[in-house]
Amino acid sequence: MLKVSIISLILIFSFVANAGYERRQKIQNQRIEKNISSGNLNEAEAARLQKGQAKVEEKAQNFEANKEEAKSDGVVTRDEKKQLVRQRTSVKRTQNRQSERVKHNSDDNK
Repeated sequence: MLKVSIISLILIFSFVANAGYERRQKIQNQRIEKNISSGNLNEAEAARLQKGQAKVEEKAQNFEANKEEAKSDGVVTRDEKKQLVRQRTSVKRTQNRQSERVKHNSDDNK
């Protein structure tokens, strides 16, 4: 019963977290595109920000793949859970840093 509860909690949390992640990524990309089209970002700044967005996306995809692998046998071990928590935290931190970079560049170029 405990195993089922842990898997259920991971699924629920990942669904909620994924919705927020996708919304945030969409906003970030829109902000970058807006600043490119308005001329507020030069090519180098835009490339750096887009590279950062790609890094966030890659980390998120790795997290999703590892989460599916952990659930594949129906049992999420303590070590698998720790790894998933560390990866989720890493994705969030990378996304937060990237968000600050985009906001900073937007504010600097106004």
